[in-house]
Amino acid sequence: MKTLETIRHLLHSSKIQHVVFDLDGTLYPTTAGLEFQIKPTMVRHAAKALGIDKETAHRQLALYRAEFRSSVLGLRQYHGIDPAAFLDAVFADLDSSQAVLRPGLKDGLAALRRLCSLSLLTNSSRGHAYRMLQQFGLSEVFEVIFSVEDWDFIRKPNPEVFDNLVQRLNVTGEAITLFDDSYLNLEVAHERGMVTVLVSNGVAEPPFFWEMHRQEYHQAPAFVDIATHDVTSIIDTLTKVDSMIAAN
Repeated sequence: MKTLETIRHLLHSSKIQHVVFDLDGTLYPTTAGLEFQIKPTMVRHAAKALGIDKETAHRQLALYRAEFRSSVLGLRQYHGIDPAAFLDAVFADLDSSQAVLRPGLKDGLAALRRLCSLSLLTNSSRGHAYRMLQQFGLSEVFEVIFSVEDWDFIRKPNPEVFDNLVQRLNVTGEAITLFDDSYLNLEVAHERGMVTVLVSNGVAEPPFFWEMHRQEYHQAPAFVDIATHDVTSIIDTLTKVDSMIAAN
C-alpha cells in the first residue's frame, strides 16, 4: 500500500504519467440518483424493442449478461439490435438534472492535468460521458475518454478492460493511477500495478463505502492505496508543491 505522500512524489517525479477517473459515482455522487435509473431504463427499452413485458425483459437481459458478460451483446446476437444505438437511447433517457460535480473538483483536475495526462474510464456509453462532461464544464479536461464501446461492450471489472487500458496508454501499470468508487475495479487495477484510489460515491457515511455492483457496505480493502470521502482534498494534496518536491 502506497501512502499519499509516496503517490505525490511519484506524480511530481513523472513516474505516474496517467491519472484515470471513473465517471458515475466518482466525479459526482451516486446520490444524484442517475445510476439507479440505468437498469430499469434498460429493461424498459429492451421490453419495447423485443415486444415483451418488463419482467420477461429483465430475465432475458440477466441471461444474456451471464452468457456474454454484457446484456447488449445478447441483444445483438439473438435479435440483431445494435448495442451502441441501444445504449445511446438508454442513457439519453436518464434524468441527470440532480448530478452535480463534486465541489472544487474542476480546479483540482486542472491542477492535476498540469502534472500528468488525464483520462476517463467509464462503463457508460460515450454519448453519456460527453453529455456529463459538458454538463460539468469538463469537456476539455480529459485527453482520452474510454467508454464501454472501446471494449466491445465488456465492462469493468473484467480484466481485459484494464489490460487494454494499459496497452492504449502505452505505459506500464505502475505509471497509472485509477480513481474509482468500486473496489471491484480497483482490485483488478491493483493486480496490474496501478495506484488505486477508492472514492466514496456518497451513499455510505465514513468509515464505510458503498459497492454499487454488489449493493453492499464495506470498509476499504487492503489493496486500496488511498480511500477517501473527499476526493477534492486528495487531489489538492497530490498537486501541492512544497519545498522538498521543488528541490528534487
